Order: sequence, then C-alpha cells, then structure tokens
Amino acid sequence: MKELIDLLLESKTHQVTFFMLLSGIAGSILIYLLEHKLRRRKRVDQEIIFDKAREMGCSEFDIFKMAAKDWNFSDLKVEEDFRAYIRTNELPHYVSSYLHANGENDE
Repeated sequence: MKELIDLLLESKTHQVTFFMLLSGIAGSILIYLLEHKLRRRKRVDQEIIFDKAREMGCSEFDIFKMAAKDWNFSDLKVEEDFRAYIRTNELPHYVSSYLHANGENDE
C-alpha cells in the first residue's frame, strides 16, 4: 500500500491528480448526503396545512375554522388569525396543534 501511495505522489502531476480525485470523491459523498438530508427533512406546518386542505377538498381557512372550534374562538378571531397567517406565514398555535393532533405527520 505504501508503494502505491509513493507512486501516486512521486511527481507534482501525480499529486495534483491524486488530490483532484480525492476532492471529487469527497464532493460526491457530500452532495449525496445533503440531497439525502433534504429529501428526509420534516415538513413545515405551512406544507402540512396546504396538503391537509387539498386532501379534504377545502381551503386553509376552513382548517383554521375547524381548529378554532376546539378552542371556542370567535369567527372574528379566526379571520384575524388567518389574515396574520397570510401576512407572516406563521400558523397560530391552535392550528398547528390541531394539525398534529389529527394525525398529520411531519415527513
């Protein structure tokens, strides 16, 4: 093995080639790991509510109304919270809790 390494590193050309090969292998491994990680990331609440609404054939606002029933919130509060969600893209706690309590997984 030592002879092989010595042979690979005996000239500048071999050294450059060897390190380019190692860099290519390391880069390929890194790209593979990053793609794998991205494919396995958890879905955010905004994706979950979007998917749930499409699955149920309703709007995201309807999901807000369903979630609010458990908390006895007024229609006005639900409308204000939905407007805030549209502006900030942040779900209120009761909607997020509703989605996770009703079997929506994050993957």
